[in-house]
Amino acid sequence: MTALVVKESTATRTYGPDVSWDHFIQTQPTWVKALLEDVHFFSEDGYSNLWEIAAATENHGHLLAVSDGSVKAHDMSFGWILSTPTGHRLAAAAGPCNGRGNSLRAEGAGMLSVTMFIALMTKYLDLEHLKIVFISDNSELIRRLKVHKHYDDPYPNETLKSEFDVIEQIYKTTSIYGIDATYSWVRGHQDKHTAYIDLPLEAQLNVDADKFAGDFQMTKGKFRPLVFLLPSCDAMLSIRGISITSNYRKQLIRAYVEPEYIQYLQYRFGWPNETIEIIAWKCLSLAACSGSRLRIFRQKRTICGQTIFYNTRYAVKYHQSGGFLASTEALLSYN
Repeated sequence: MTALVVKESTATRTYGPDVSWDHFIQTQPTWVKALLEDVHFFSEDGYSNLWEIAAATENHGHLLAVSDGSVKAHDMSFGWILSTPTGHRLAAAAGPCNGRGNSLRAEGAGMLSVTMFIALMTKYLDLEHLKIVFISDNSELIRRLKVHKHYDDPYPNETLKSEFDVIEQIYKTTSIYGIDATYSWVRGHQDKHTAYIDLPLEAQLNVDADKFAGDFQMTKGKFRPLVFLLPSCDAMLSIRGISITSNYRKQLIRAYVEPEYIQYLQYRFGWPNETIEIIAWKCLSLAACSGSRLRIFRQKRTICGQTIFYNTRYAVKYHQSGGFLASTEALLSYN
């Protein structure tokens, strides 16, 4: 029920993580490799400095592990940084996060990545009871991990909560590898109002982790619909090739209702597939659920030789100054 670390059979550990991180990580399970393939070490030569990290832990009593995530639509990434309490940076990483776009999942993946990094270091360097303060700006992630410290086995209802697999894997990994973990929340993006140099260390590290996640998003970000099956959760719901890790009831109902509703609309109004494809369904759904006022403009379009009259709806909201804000996306409603 936790991470399986593949240890080489040779007693000399010729290619252990303290010798060649890149070679070592390729021998790990796919999900571990995805979490730790892009690790940067703050050493003089840029190579792994695991013994230095272990020594820093002993000297300072604990380390700070700050993680963050980035979400753009369904494209997700994470970043993390490991530091001493005095601010000496030791290691950092960035990587992808699979699944539907969700900030809890992206930030949880970052914390899982740094947790696995510490677990591998603990295993291969024969370390015991490393004390780590895990820090994130996601309050839900911190809250659930704090609560989990009071019980071992998850309750049935817990398994249906959003991103259960990631959070459970973090807890299981810290438990199995004897990591003395504490969790702390930090307000994110404090550099928007305060100069980086004037921020407290935890806020600086949060900015660093956010930058690692953002840079990965810019260069390698893409939608990865299927999540890896983690040892903590060996079953996963998938609908039309996309893993579902939250809002199970809503997603199951939607998967059944939406095709039936669209088929009914086509039958009721005689719409061809081309008409269905140009309707901004997501925008229409958001407008219908909000309390926004709508301005409606009557227009027409010719599709497949047919003239179709439709309303272009612009969501209009009151601004604090008393003016209006109109959304940039039109919502189509055919008659």
